[in-house]
Amino acid sequence: MDDRKVTVKPADNFMLTAKKELIDNKKAIVLGIASCWAICILMGLLMGYNGSGGGIIEVSVFCVMFSITGCIVGSLTFSNMKSKESRINALMLPASTFNKFIVRWIAVVPALFLIMLAGFYIGDLTRIFVNWALDTSAQYRHYNQVTDLWVILSFGYEEEGGIILTNVLLSYFVIQSIYIFGAILWPKLSFIKTLVALWVVQTVFSIILISLGRNFCFSLNFTGESAVWCITIAQIIILLGFYTLTYLRFKKSQVVYKLF
Repeated sequence: MDDRKVTVKPADNFMLTAKKELIDNKKAIVLGIASCWAICILMGLLMGYNGSGGGIIEVSVFCVMFSITGCIVGSLTFSNMKSKESRINALMLPASTFNKFIVRWIAVVPALFLIMLAGFYIGDLTRIFVNWALDTSAQYRHYNQVTDLWVILSFGYEEEGGIILTNVLLSYFVIQSIYIFGAILWPKLSFIKTLVALWVVQTVFSIILISLGRNFCFSLNFTGESAVWCITIAQIIILLGFYTLTYLRFKKSQVVYKLF
């Protein structure tokens, strides 16, 4: 009889965890992707039919939709921690805490972002095709071009375009990270609770700033470039901070839910 133990490599453990999550959530993933792209196609169809879009307005509409989608999906990151039974299944899964966390993080952050990015171009191409099918006159040739998403998000700046684009993308990931943290902090009705908590924090913070502005005179001497870099660094710190807090909170999760 062979008494040798079978060891599972970390990479194999990660793949097994990812495969299990994919199998368990296959229907939800397929339905979610299909719904996202279907909405993008519908938006592109309406824009092409009405001869609208094809510029900053189209990008703004898609960005608002994708921001809301990112927050909603982020609030569902740890939906398997809502009930006692699902918490037991999640916590008893024979995989490291990091692997269980990183698999869901990959699905909700980079994978979702790429899905929505593809959705934008699907919607934009739909707009072009519908408009081309309805009216092929030469005066609309400029409209029947793929929208340069990155130029619009960088506000058309050439030299500072990269750092501005970085800040725009960081702002999306920072807001989403707050909802991801809320997903493990209070799994039930996470989106609503996080939204209310954000509103309360913003209100209190605004009151404090107004009070300080009335009682103290202070000025910040920042140039445009230094201000942008300060915002960039601040967003990176906040983003990494929320990801770290989320992981630590997930690591301390127990079968019996405790807020603190």
